[in-house]
Amino acid sequence: PLPATFGEYLSFLTRTLEQNKRRGGVAVKFEAAYFRSLSFGDPGGQVVEPIYQKYRGGGVPTLDEYTLFQDFIFRQDLKSTL
Repeated sequence: PLPATFGEYLSFLTRTLEQNKRRGGVAVKFEAAYFRSLSFGDPGGQVVEPIYQKYRGGGVPTLDEYTLFQDFIFRQDLKSTL
């Protein structure tokens, strides 16, 4: 199951990227270019946390919700690994 809170989810993502980096990983390939525009917005966590809470137990987000979530996670992952 997904972590209970959005903060725990972000910690999981950060730990995973940091572990890969310590093991010698030099890059992360994002599949985004195959599925959507690479023009990412910059929504804040307060915008996407309710989306996480709404769907962490199941369901399908709207396209707009999913795009906001992707935008945030993409930027968050980049910030955490720089």
